[in-house]
This record gives sequence, structure tokens and C-alpha cells, in this order.
Amino acid sequence: MSSTQHMASATASPPSHRTLVDSWYSEALAPYGVTSVDAAIAKRFPRGLLGLGTNIPDPLRGVLWFIAAKDAERVVCTFNARGLAVFLALLALTGRKSCRVYLLEFLRAERTRLKARIKDAVHKTLYRWLLPRTLSGAQVNTQWEADAYAQKYGLSPNLFSFIPYPMQRERPGDLPPMPAESSVLVMASGRACTDWPTLFAAAKGTAWPLTVVCSTQDLAEVKTLNHDGRATVLCELPHAEHQRLLSRATVYALVMSEQHVSSGQVRLGRAIEAGVPVVATSILGLKGYLENGTTGMAVPVGNAEALRTAIAKLIGDPELRQTLRTRAYEETRSQSLATYIEQIRAFVLDVNEL
Repeated sequence: MSSTQHMASATASPPSHRTLVDSWYSEALAPYGVTSVDAAIAKRFPRGLLGLGTNIPDPLRGVLWFIAAKDAERVVCTFNARGLAVFLALLALTGRKSCRVYLLEFLRAERTRLKARIKDAVHKTLYRWLLPRTLSGAQVNTQWEADAYAQKYGLSPNLFSFIPYPMQRERPGDLPPMPAESSVLVMASGRACTDWPTLFAAAKGTAWPLTVVCSTQDLAEVKTLNHDGRATVLCELPHAEHQRLLSRATVYALVMSEQHVSSGQVRLGRAIEAGVPVVATSILGLKGYLENGTTGMAVPVGNAEALRTAIAKLIGDPELRQTLRTRAYEETRSQSLATYIEQIRAFVLDVNEL
């Protein structure tokens, strides 16, 4: 049994078989009797009959989801769920009001490239029509996003609830030991919104070892920036291996670009959980998570000199590293995955109706 299942089983409510939940939340909320969207689709439409195996195109998944949810009272999914637009469109066009839709991790990055901006304009137009007709509630990871998305999509701010993302996945125990001073390592990793140019500019001319873990999508850019071999570059590292490497780091550099979207919380949380002091860029996506001098050292976005100075300061001051990592660990003790799942449960599942 997973930690989330064990946590919820002690307080689980009567089954809610008329609630469909998508993504990893279906497992997290399973003790409350919910059904996963995929399970509901598979029950009504065995994939062998469709001749598609496991590869169901997103639009078709939205249609099958709509049919499978015929008797559902609630649907809970993330804002980037596969087939969501088609599912919501069918709900809106058929006027089905009996199914309440709750969207979790409601976020949408601002894009700068022309092609992406055109796609975003189409997305905005579509969802400004869909959401007012279908949405019962949405969860955001940062407080400021509630008003921002309400304005963007023409919604009432009252539809949005701020539930902070967990900083510690397991119930916190003792702070992990600090690595030996003789083995200095600066680590940086990421997929979305990572500012690789500022990181490499900060590392230029310094002596501290740097290890970078990037995605396949960012690999070409990282290789170009690392033309002189300044850093050790790893790509698509498995989670367990990433955490083992992180546990040996002296400093974790969370270097982000500003895209006006909730981002970076998972990376910040995993570093804090591993007992590694963090230097992070102060983006809107980390507002409420990155507290300068408590959960990390904050530096301005795109400021390589400030980043370089902060990293060097932590490397050269073991007492400061110990103070910062201890403060961060203690500050986030209450922000566990178990607490987060219970807050999500309270948001989307009304126990008086189960």
C-alpha cells in the first residue's frame, strides 16, 4: 500500500463510485471509492474492440470519456488531461449539468514564440467558451493565479481554490545528513521553464563542479551552452537516480525563467526533502514557496552574477548551509503529500453527499 493510500484509508469516506478521477489523483483518492477515468473507459469500451491497443488519440479519448461519464456526478482531472477539451465541449453542447467538473493543477504558461502564441490564442478563445459552461471548481498552486486565471478565462475568482503543492512527499523524519565538505557539487535540473543560459553564465570562470540533468527537449541547448565541457550533463535521469545524485549535492541551483505560471515547486520540494540548500530565481511560480533566507536563497531572474555569488557564498560557508537547509526542512514539515491529498479530497469530494 502506498503512503497516500495508507493515509487515506484511516479516514476514508463511504464509496463514491459516481466520481471519475484522472491521472495520479485516481490512485491517491482511491480509498474514497472513486473510479479512474481510464478504468471507466475500459469497462465500457475494451481497447481490443477499438483496435487501438493502448494508443487512444486524445480527441477520441475525450469522446469515450464523455460516454463513460454518463452517470458520473463528478469528474476530477488536471487542466492538461488528455482529451479534456473534447470532453468539456461535449458536456457544454449537450447541456449536461448533472456532472460537476473540478480541475486540479490549473496552470497555463505564457509563450513567447509566434507559433506558440497563436496556439495559446486559440486555447484561450476555446476555454473562455468551455469553462463558464462546465467548471464547478479549480485548484491553483499559487495564490496569485486565482485572479489571473479568472480574468483570463472570464470566470468568477470564487471558482478557484488555492491549495499549495506538497514540499515533502513523505511524512518528515530527521533531516538528512549534510555531505562531506571535501566533495563539493552544485546540481541543477529541470524540464519546464529552466533558464539554462543564466546557469552556464554563472558557472563560467568558477571552479565548483557542476552537474546538469536536463530533458531530451533541452539537450541540444544544454550541449551548446556546455561546449567547453564546463558541466557534467545527464539526460532523462530516472527519479531514484536523480534523488541519489541530489542527496550528494552541496547546493541545488533552481534556475528558472519567468513564464508567469506556477512552476518549480516540485524541484524545490525535492531538494528541501533531501536536505540540500537551494539557490533559486525568484519567479512568480515560486511565490509563497521560495522564502529568502528560509526555504532558499532568492536571486533575481536572469541575473548570472547574483546566482554565482549566492552559490559561492553557500559553498564557502558550511554553517550557513546547515542553517538554511535546517530552516527549509522545518518550515515545510507540515506541507506533506498526505496533507495535500486531504486538502484535495475536501475540495472535490463533499463527504455529506458520499
